[in-house]
Amino acid sequence: RIENWQYAVKIVRGAYMHQERDRAKKRGEEDPIHSTIEDTHKCYEEIMEDVISRENVQEGREKVNLVVATHNQSSVECT
Repeated sequence: RIENWQYAVKIVRGAYMHQERDRAKKRGEEDPIHSTIEDTHKCYEEIMEDVISRENVQEGREKVNLVVATHNQSSVECT
């Protein structure tokens, strides 16, 4: 916080799937896209939980700066 920066997160699901898959293939890397929608939901919700439960947030030193970009009702309810 020396420079008054704040930790902020925007979580997006599925926006760059094709580009990410093509990029990984060109680099000889593992496909970064989850194989099932259930795995995608689980990962998305775990990331939200990680952001919300960060130590600085829990101790009141920072506020949660989180954009939840989803139409998935269960993910919205997690927040």
